[in-house]
Amino acid sequence: MRYILAQTGAAIDLTPDRFVAQGGQGKVFAADGWAYKVYHDPQDMVPAAKLAALGRLTAPEVVRPVDTLLDAQGQPVGFSMRHVADGHPLCRLFTKGFRQRHGLTDRHSAALAEGLRQALAHVHAHGVLVVDLNELNVLVGPRFASVALIDVDAWQTPGFPANALLDSVRDRHTQGFDEGSDWFAWAVITFQLFVGVHPYKGGHPSLKGLEARMQANASVFDPAVSAPPSARPLAVIPDALRAWYRAVFQDGLRQPPPPVVPGAAAATITRIPDGRAVAVTAVWTAPGAIHAAIEHLGTLVVVCADGVWVDRRKVGPRPPGPVAIGFGGRDHRPVIASVDQGRLRLFDAQRRADIDTDLGARAVTATRDGRLLALVGDSLVEVRLHPVGDRLLAAPRVLARVRPTATELLDGVAIERLPGGLQALVSPRAGQVLTVPLPAGVVVDAQADGGVLAVCLQQGPQRVQLVVRLGPGDPDVRTLPDAPGQASLLTLDRGVSLLWADGALALFPSAPRAPGRREIVDPALQGELTLVPLGDQVGAVRGDTLYRLTLR
Repeated sequence: MRYILAQTGAAIDLTPDRFVAQGGQGKVFAADGWAYKVYHDPQDMVPAAKLAALGRLTAPEVVRPVDTLLDAQGQPVGFSMRHVADGHPLCRLFTKGFRQRHGLTDRHSAALAEGLRQALAHVHAHGVLVVDLNELNVLVGPRFASVALIDVDAWQTPGFPANALLDSVRDRHTQGFDEGSDWFAWAVITFQLFVGVHPYKGGHPSLKGLEARMQANASVFDPAVSAPPSARPLAVIPDALRAWYRAVFQDGLRQPPPPVVPGAAAATITRIPDGRAVAVTAVWTAPGAIHAAIEHLGTLVVVCADGVWVDRRKVGPRPPGPVAIGFGGRDHRPVIASVDQGRLRLFDAQRRADIDTDLGARAVTATRDGRLLALVGDSLVEVRLHPVGDRLLAAPRVLARVRPTATELLDGVAIERLPGGLQALVSPRAGQVLTVPLPAGVVVDAQADGGVLAVCLQQGPQRVQLVVRLGPGDPDVRTLPDAPGQASLLTLDRGVSLLWADGALALFPSAPRAPGRREIVDPALQGELTLVPLGDQVGAVRGDTLYRLTLR
C-alpha cells in the first residue's frame, strides 16, 4: 500500500516483503534505513502536540517519531522513525546461551547499562517519562555496542499520560508515574543484564510470587531469599551499582543510579561439582571462555575467546561475532563459520585456511549433523561443503524464501515474524525444511536440534517455553508456563532429548508423541550450563571448562 510522508511529500510503498513486526496497536515496516509504523486504528494516531514534545528528544538511543505518515485520503495513520536493523530485544542478553554464542561479557553489560542510563537521563531532562521501560522495548545493536529505545509513541509527555506498563517493571511503592518509577524499571532490566534473572525471583520461606515479593521488598539481596539456580553471582555487578541496586530493591530508594563503569568487577567461575544423580568429568579447560563446542566423530572442536582449537591444538584465531561449527568433505573436517561485515566467512580448521566464498549473509548457524544454514537476502540457504582435491568448495542451496526484514537466525532455527504470529523454519536433514507455526510473542531464545525445537517466548508479562517434537504428522507441542528463559537443548543420536532449564534436567524421547519424561534436580545442574554434544554423550560448558555429564 502507498503512503505519503507529510513533511517531504515522498511516497512510500509498504509491501508485504517490507513487514518487520506487528504489535497490539499496529504494524511496522522497513525500507531504506527507515521504519514505518501504521496503526490498526487511525484513532490511535499520536496527537501532533505529543509528536512535538517527543521531537525534542535528540539522544541517538531514542527511536522517536520523525515524520507523519498519511494514507491516500491524506489522513494521518502512522509515522516514520529510524530503523534498527538486526537489533536484538534486550531480554535475549539475559540468557546464558545467547551470551555464550556471541561472546558477551560483563563489560558489554556495563556498557549497555550505561548507555541506557544516559538515554533515560536525557528523556527526563526534557520532561518526558518512558513509564513502560521493559526488556521488550529496548533493542541492542548488532555489535552489542548501542541500545535503542522503541515504542516511543507510548511514552508520557505533558498532557498525554501513559496507560501501558509491563507488570514485571511496575513499581509497587509509587502512586502514578514519575522519574523514580522509571529508574526502578531501569534497575529491574539492567540487573537482569548482569545476573540473568529478575531481582524478585527465587525462593522465599513465606512470600510466594512476584507481587508479594515486590510489595515486601524481598529481593535476591534479602538473606532469606535463595536465588534461582541459573543466576549469575552478584559479584559480577560493579561495586557502586551493586550497592545502589540493594538500596532500590530492599530499601525503596528511587534516585538515579551512579555511572556504570565497565570492568569494575570480575566474575568468578565456579566449577561443576559431582552430584548425587549426575557424575561430572572435566574434559578440557580452555584458555578463555568457551563460546561453542562439539565432538563429532571423535574430533573435538572448541571455539573460545582465545581462538579455535581442534583436539586441544590451536588452529586459528576466533572470528568476530557468533560462530557456527560445521563439518564438510568425506573426512568430516571441521569448518568454522561466521559473518563479518555482511559476508559469510568459512575457515577450514584442518587446513588452517579460509574457504573461498563471496556469499553475502546476515547470519549463520549449524545443525546437529554439521550442516551450515545462513540467511542470504530473502532466502534461508543450506551451505554445502564439497571436497575438491584437498580443498572444500562452498555451494549454497535455497531451502525457503523468507521476509528479509522479519526473519532472524538463532541456534539451528530461523524465526520469521508474520502479521498473525510467528513461524519457525527447521531443517532436520539435508535439503529439507519444515515450517512450524508458533503463537505471537517475542522470541527470547530458540534452539533446534535433531528434530526437536525449543522456543522461549515472551507474551506480555508471561514467559512460556515451547518444546516441539517434529516428525511425520502434525508437530507434537508441549507448553511449559513460567519459563525461566535460561534453557539449553541437546538431542542425542539414540533418540533421547535433554532440556536443561534453571537447574533441572528433563529427559524425554525425541520422537513425536512418544511417552516418557524424567526430570532430574541435582547440585551438579545448578548455575549456568550449556549442553553440547560429545559424540553421543552429554557435554556441558560453564565458563572456560568443558565437562562430560553421566547419569548415575
